[in-house]
Amino acid sequence: MGLLIGQPSILTIAGHPGEQRAAGRVKIFQNLIDAAIAQALSRFSKAMQGRPHFIQVMAGDKPALNAKNLDAFDAVFFFGAGPGNLNEQQMQDLLAFVKDDGKGFVAAHTGDNAFQQYPDYREMIGGLWNHPWTKSENLEVDLPVIVEDPSFPAMQSLPSAFMVHDEAAVHLPPYSRDNVRVLARLDLTEIDHDLARDPADNDVPIAWAKRYGKGRVFYSTLGHSDQSWDNPLVQRMFFDAIRWSMGLVEGNAEPLGQ
Repeated sequence: MGLLIGQPSILTIAGHPGEQRAAGRVKIFQNLIDAAIAQALSRFSKAMQGRPHFIQVMAGDKPALNAKNLDAFDAVFFFGAGPGNLNEQQMQDLLAFVKDDGKGFVAAHTGDNAFQQYPDYREMIGGLWNHPWTKSENLEVDLPVIVEDPSFPAMQSLPSAFMVHDEAAVHLPPYSRDNVRVLARLDLTEIDHDLARDPADNDVPIAWAKRYGKGRVFYSTLGHSDQSWDNPLVQRMFFDAIRWSMGLVEGNAEPLGQ
């Protein structure tokens, strides 16, 4: 069962007066008991309450993650790491929720480090966390970020270049610019290369999107620091990513290549 933050609750976000409201429900969960992850997801859930679209957020340890209960949701927002405790049937239900039912999956930070025992999960999310870009003694640094695709919904509220205090990462296959649409990257021309764990790491995506069967998947490496979860730009990025994953707004997720 996916462990969820706090007690079960529904957060309702109302639209602007006169605006046609688009309804959706997003399930937020983590795959391990971790106080830092739970705190981060709690901050994000609270930040979602003020957003200008009608979305219901369910957080808590019920209902369990399975095909029957997932059917009530339009997207899953996930932050976790490691193998977790979803059994094979629960994983197949999660994958089918996206691939076959055409629903959304949005993951933060170490979301592509999770469930390494399930190759199909790695295919869905589009990559596998290899290592932090920075050296282990200084994981969180000021990251200069370049938006590569300003037309994508999750990027539209971001400046073309901005700074965020967080942890960047290098990813293994199936990550490739031929497999995912990279939306933002670390600007390696504006950061001290002495911070790098491996100077050969020259492709450091910050966010990407992809289609998985009928569904939509968004991933961002951001989310290691409290500063990120309190950053309005990061909050808005994830919120708009959720809206895109639900199909409430259109956005091209075709890979752009190298």
